[in-house]
Amino acid sequence: MERRVQLAMDVARVLAGAVRSGNPHAVAEALVERLGVRTPELRLVDAVAASDGASGAVAVLVVVERPARDLPTGERLSRRFGLSPREAQVALLLAERRSNSEIARALGISPHTAKRHTERVLGKLGVSTRRAVGTVVCGEPAEPEPVAV
Repeated sequence: MERRVQLAMDVARVLAGAVRSGNPHAVAEALVERLGVRTPELRLVDAVAASDGASGAVAVLVVVERPARDLPTGERLSRRFGLSPREAQVALLLAERRSNSEIARALGISPHTAKRHTERVLGKLGVSTRRAVGTVVCGEPAEPEPVAV
């Protein structure tokens, strides 16, 4: 079963049990616990739960953030993947999950040019999605880098 579907089912089971307890704070605590165990790439910022009591409806608000990744330098990306300096800049912005419009604004280029750079970066990194750029950029090198002796 897909990871997200399994997570949703787990969270629903935990929430159902917490709602039956009648304590809205238990709902938030249960959700936070389940999310924290299953999604370590997210960090809990805050969680609040409220119930109207009469209907038994419960509303839960959970605020999470994705901790900043330690990104390599543009120069290292250029050497590792054969990227131009501009493509390395785009790769770093893609790793931060920026859109083409945001990339264009950050680099002072047109959205069309940002799109073309993005396409070249995806090709050179050997990935098919923008989201995969962050994983590849922050992951282990495909081949060990030479060590100076």
